[in-house]
Amino acid sequence: MMYYYKNFTFAKEDFDNNGNILPFAVLDIFEKGAVAHGELLGAGEEAMKKKNLFWIISRLKYQTLCAVTYGEELTLKTWPLKPELTGFLREYLILNKKGETVIKGSANWLTLSRDERKLKIGQEVFPAMEFSSEVNFGKKIPRLRDFFNGEFIKEITPQAVNIDFNGHVNNKHYTSFILDALNGFSGIIDTFQIDYVQEIM
Repeated sequence: MMYYYKNFTFAKEDFDNNGNILPFAVLDIFEKGAVAHGELLGAGEEAMKKKNLFWIISRLKYQTLCAVTYGEELTLKTWPLKPELTGFLREYLILNKKGETVIKGSANWLTLSRDERKLKIGQEVFPAMEFSSEVNFGKKIPRLRDFFNGEFIKEITPQAVNIDFNGHVNNKHYTSFILDALNGFSGIIDTFQIDYVQEIM
């Protein structure tokens, strides 16, 4: 159970008008795999509720190694690394029918308390198990430098559909905000990274 596999295909709406895979779709399949694997490991939503905790992503990165096409049969492979005091990395691979990696990703997961919404470090959330040491980018995802220079880019108001069961904007919806701010950028995204600073409720 160290690794979780899910066979899937991306839908038509997962691509832009030029046939390029949308970041939303990539983060969505990552999330679905992580949630399903978490349930199998006994660290799903109900188990976390009993501990007054919930999962949150603080940083996520993925890299596209080759183009993905509509209807292509793919497999998601995901696994957690051994937890540390401040959280753990979960790794992701999207593989084609030949077993070749088309997209690789990594996300830093943390636990927050449900009532205070504060970081809870060193929480035991996984059962005694073996953890893989296989990493996609390294043991840590380097933080993005702060490039904000005070210039106003675009004001975006989250909608109710953006809010998930944890009461905040779900991580994958930020990808749509980014594309909106880039005036609907269309193209193959070689590398995508997002650092989440604070929750938007």
